[in-house]
Amino acid sequence: MPTNQKPGNALFRGLLWLYPAEFRDEYGREMSMVFSDRYCSASTAGERLRVWFEALTGVLMEAPREQLAALNQDVRYALRTLRKTPSFSLTAVLTLALAIGATTVIFSLLHAMLLRPLPFQNPEQIVRILSTYEKLGITSFTASVPDFVSWQQRTRGFTQVGGFTSRAVILTGDGQPEHAEAAAISANLVPMLGIQPLLGRAFLPEEDKPRHTQVAMISKGLLDRRYGGDASIVGRTIRVDGQARTVVGVLPQQMGFSSKPELWLPLAPDLAKENRSNHYLTVLARLKPGVGLSEAQADLNRVCAELGREFPGSNDGWAARMVPVLDWIVGSKLKTSLWVLISAVGLLLLVACANIANLLLTRASARQEEMSVRLALGASRVRLLRQLLTENIVLAVCGGGAGLVLAAVGLAGLQKLLPAGTPRVETLTLESPVLLFVSAVTLATSVLFGFAPAWLVSRSALNSTLRQTGRTHSGRNPLRQSLVVVQMAMATVLVIGTALLLQSLARLQDSELGFRPDHVLVASVSLPESKYPTLDHAAAFYRRLLPEVQALPGVTSTGMTSMTPMSGDDTSMSVAEGPGPAQPQEKGRQASWRIISPGTMETMGVKLLRGRFFSESDRFEQRPMVISEGLARRLWPEGTDPLQQQVHLGNGQMFNIVGVVADVRHKGRGEDPPPTMYMHSAWSLWPTMVLMVRTSGDPLAMAGPLRAAVRKIDPDQPLFAIRTMSDLVAADAAQPRLRTGLMAAFAVLALILGALGVSGVVAYGVARRTRELALRMALGATPGQVQGNVMSSGALLAMLGLAVGLAAALGLGRFLSSLLYQVQPNDPVTFSTIGATLLVVSLLACWVPARRAVRIDPATSLRNE
Repeated sequence: MPTNQKPGNALFRGLLWLYPAEFRDEYGREMSMVFSDRYCSASTAGERLRVWFEALTGVLMEAPREQLAALNQDVRYALRTLRKTPSFSLTAVLTLALAIGATTVIFSLLHAMLLRPLPFQNPEQIVRILSTYEKLGITSFTASVPDFVSWQQRTRGFTQVGGFTSRAVILTGDGQPEHAEAAAISANLVPMLGIQPLLGRAFLPEEDKPRHTQVAMISKGLLDRRYGGDASIVGRTIRVDGQARTVVGVLPQQMGFSSKPELWLPLAPDLAKENRSNHYLTVLARLKPGVGLSEAQADLNRVCAELGREFPGSNDGWAARMVPVLDWIVGSKLKTSLWVLISAVGLLLLVACANIANLLLTRASARQEEMSVRLALGASRVRLLRQLLTENIVLAVCGGGAGLVLAAVGLAGLQKLLPAGTPRVETLTLESPVLLFVSAVTLATSVLFGFAPAWLVSRSALNSTLRQTGRTHSGRNPLRQSLVVVQMAMATVLVIGTALLLQSLARLQDSELGFRPDHVLVASVSLPESKYPTLDHAAAFYRRLLPEVQALPGVTSTGMTSMTPMSGDDTSMSVAEGPGPAQPQEKGRQASWRIISPGTMETMGVKLLRGRFFSESDRFEQRPMVISEGLARRLWPEGTDPLQQQVHLGNGQMFNIVGVVADVRHKGRGEDPPPTMYMHSAWSLWPTMVLMVRTSGDPLAMAGPLRAAVRKIDPDQPLFAIRTMSDLVAADAAQPRLRTGLMAAFAVLALILGALGVSGVVAYGVARRTRELALRMALGATPGQVQGNVMSSGALLAMLGLAVGLAAALGLGRFLSSLLYQVQPNDPVTFSTIGATLLVVSLLACWVPARRAVRIDPATSLRNE
């Protein structure tokens, strides 16, 4: 052969590797010879190029067909094999389906809330700016409008700084009066976020000024629900809080925030009337390209220091920090919960893979003769390995498909269980990235549980003969034993984590609320400023409403408050005892405050410790105040009687203490009761107040009469956020309850699989040691000795797995610490109790196959051998 023809033949032989091995073995030599003859007979370079091109085209067309034919053959054989062992196949597919389904559900949550990009342009550049006051322990607070304007004008690390504040509004006209959540926003906020209106435009800069605010944008949801989806809404006038506003644009329904406003109004701040001490604005900013968080933070620190020097009365001690907008929207606890859950379900998936690998190893022992026959008939080890891996992939695909179905059902149920207000829940679907993840997990599981067993069985088949069926075996298999240790270790981590969360949930639910939530209905009322411009106008409305409600049949008491209990909302103010004004110099001088009407404490069932509650005879001039026990201890630690003492607030106003009540967990069960001041509603009213009604029967039955009472006084005034207090209390613990329930489900499944793994290894050892155990009993071993011998091997593996799991749980416990309430992540009682319980479960798992071992008939077993 000419030298210049050798490379062409070598390349063709390389192309033949695109065919299956069996095809190459049967036809490869002949194909090489035909190609070589044609190639050698070509007299010119052009002819040789044509021969090479035709060969290349033929291989590229035929090789995939042959590969598919071989794969089809392998799949058909795998399906026939799996049908012959239905119990094994069903167990493996069900195990995989549960594990992959659970993994898919949790990954869908993680993707929807953390991994899915926010609906903003370059969302990684957007940050939330939070006001902080280190001495007062304030780390995440809103901003004042003057500070917001100063940040806009003085910072150098942002392209834009925008802000908004939420408010409730009443829509009238075009149907029944309706409450809607609204946001007053700066004109640059929508362009800064990169949100494109579906119809119309965003606000213009000149519309974000006082006296130029009679415009609005609405959401697609509000357009469809109230205005029939009319695309000509842009330019129309709607009535918001009794005022006519022109609709200039329609925004997408989902803006990515945890709050979901349906109406947007211009912020239009009047700086002449704004106070730097009045913090209520949520501020967002977009980083300049190339500017990092640390650089922008340093620049923001400079501006805050300047403001502290220029305005010491309001800004001294105040600073600001930035967080990525996604971290603000999701929240640290939910983010931690999601990573804990995805880690837990990942452990469950590994336990399931280890369990199936053990099943495959047991099955491989039964197929040893089949593999040896196939080798003797000419099959290569690679061919056997490919067939076994195909069977594993078929198992994984069946389990993945079933898991996807379970995940779809699970997601539908999970959406109903997620607490109201869970951020980004509207994006929780089985979309393309989730389906891609399921495919990757399915493929990965087939490798995780299938490769090692397939490799071992093909190797052992190669080294065996048909006559060597094995008369004695030790029953030891290092891979199986290692898998059992891993299973028990991971199950231990899951069970301990779940036990800690269960303790935390129990203590959370047992914590003293400070009030009685039963038989109480709450509902919100928002009085528009255009119709109720002064405190006297609003007070007149409530003076008529509360007696009307009190007169309703079944109502035992009624009242109102400025904030819904257990809502997580809070306002604070500096306070000091004595005649001098309070100075916010230390954390102990800061207290929460609420406005309440007479009857509110009685309606809530708050315990009076000293003095009296508010009464209708109290007047504004008397400045009465009721304080919590915690605030009384802070202000008078030496035990002075607080009744008739005076306190002064940071705004200089003086109040007289008339009563002391028990501490109330206003911010939620997981938060310590804040020291609280209660001001009389004669002193002030908020635009939105919360009615509270205690009933003798079902509180929800009062919703209709309560609405009628409000309409009787003002037909355009709707009630909204109507709930029972019991529902509010239950919702407060909904997230930890759901998180703990999911963890418990994963832990129980992992524990069952781990126990089955231990039991399976012991049973496998009994089957392999039948002759040895028969000999022991024939030589005089008692059933107890045989049972102890069998159980000891499984117990040793279980104890090793427990030890590894306990050590891992101890090291990983700190990741749970932020989710625990009054429970230490290394709680010794929990660790010792769970360790002992899991050891008992493991011993029970060993006991079942050990009992079978003592039933072996020595004579029969030895005769069969």
